[in-house]
Amino acid sequence: METIKNSENQEIMTMDMVAEYLQLSKSTIYKWVMWKKIPCTKLGRRNRFVKKDIDQWIQNGGAFILEDIPEFPKSLKFNN
Repeated sequence: METIKNSENQEIMTMDMVAEYLQLSKSTIYKWVMWKKIPCTKLGRRNRFVKKDIDQWIQNGGAFILEDIPEFPKSLKFNN
């Protein structure tokens, strides 16, 4: 996996690169970004990840606890 370097010589990763690095689906990474559960930076309209921040996040326990998952608002529940 080839990473990009920023002006501070930090390795920058795309959504695809983070998904591959963490061995997770892109949709999981998208959800974590939306829920602010993974460190990322917005560059224009795109999310970018600093590898050092991802590694630190993993060391600190990463991911989320099941209680952190937001519930569907009652108005969005589907009728069967």
